[in-house]
Amino acid sequence: MKILCTHGWLMSNLGDQWMTDIVLKVLVARGHSVAVSSRGYPNGWACEGVERLQVCTESLDVAARRHLFSEYDKIVNLPGGGLQGKDHRSVAILKDIEICSSLGIPYALAGHSIYSQIPAATLRKVSLILAREPCTAAWLRSQQVDHLETVDAAWSQEIGASTRSERTVIMLRWDGEFTSGNVSLSGSDLKIGSHTFGPFHSIIVSTSDSIRDEALGVKLARQLSASWEPCRTIDELKMIISGAAHLITDRYHPAIVAKVTGTPLSFIGSRSVRNQGLRELMGKSIEELRDSSCAGLSALGAWSSK
Repeated sequence: MKILCTHGWLMSNLGDQWMTDIVLKVLVARGHSVAVSSRGYPNGWACEGVERLQVCTESLDVAARRHLFSEYDKIVNLPGGGLQGKDHRSVAILKDIEICSSLGIPYALAGHSIYSQIPAATLRKVSLILAREPCTAAWLRSQQVDHLETVDAAWSQEIGASTRSERTVIMLRWDGEFTSGNVSLSGSDLKIGSHTFGPFHSIIVSTSDSIRDEALGVKLARQLSASWEPCRTIDELKMIISGAAHLITDRYHPAIVAKVTGTPLSFIGSRSVRNQGLRELMGKSIEELRDSSCAGLSALGAWSSK
């Protein structure tokens, strides 16, 4: 079976890289010939047994996409929050679904947050949809769209514990609702928007997406007289969070790492469907979340081999 994986938006986003690695390994383990076409490969990124194509399906016209897809038996849209209203990622994904439907090529959404602006009629043409939060699954049910309710691929992973420090780690999105203008330090208390945290012994500012968050991170660190320590690899992300006394974040995958490793977590920000959905999951046990994630990945593997 020849499978093409698209729309990973890897860039420097460690959450995207983590999900992509997990899904690709599931497909390779099934013995498939797997290729990936995505935007912004990070330096040195590779997955054993996977061909890395030097094309990005977002930027190809419809005729070129049809030609590319026709060379494969199945198309897998890599996990993420890409189906968010009318942004360029959603437009590209929806076009791909229509193209694959017209070609008779099975198409899978391998773990997504899906917003209610997305046309349900197009989603009904998808062979497999893994809905990674309850709110996404609830909306799909209301639209009579077949799907499997699961959770993010990262929940399937076990993470070793690190020695706890006294450091509080702050990770905020570059495009989130919190900016340097609404973050301040008053004595040993930290204020972020309407939230107050503290007292703290030590604060560091970090990120799981160093390219996009650096401008905000450096500014915040300077403002708080803290150090700026971005994570460059998935292992670094796991280590800095598992060893922290406290994590304050509005980022999806750092919050997952904190939950899995038992790091005290303040998950702030709720504007996006993905964050609202993740907040719903935080009350579940690690075992339940891991089982749900593994079930979704098993379903993807089974679908890929049909």
